Amino acid sequence: MEHWFHGAGGASKELLADFAAYGATPPPELLERKDCPIWPENAPAVELWLRCGTQWRSPEPTGLCGLDYAIVLAMAKMYLTPETDLNSVLEDLQVMERRAIELIQERRAKG
Repeated sequence: MEHWFHGAGGASKELLADFAAYGATPPPELLERKDCPIWPENAPAVELWLRCGTQWRSPEPTGLCGLDYAIVLAMAKMYLTPETDLNSVLEDLQVMERRAIELIQERRAKG
């Protein structure tokens, strides 16, 4: 079975409406839709990652500490199947979380 994450990088209708409201034209690369193959064993972690994208917690307004794992576990309970190996999914999720924090820190350092 193949799993695909469809539309990565494509602009949402809301984002396009915001550009239009300000009379701006979105950059071409924002409009490109990019599909990305996901290995079946990674699909549960990717799904959980996407569902928890707004659940970052920070000790201060300008920095990221990490995901709120109480919410992550609640989302896992709601969306993952009972036979899913939750420990494995959480380990994969933490790899993505660490990398996201590294990328954010790199961007902040560049100014």
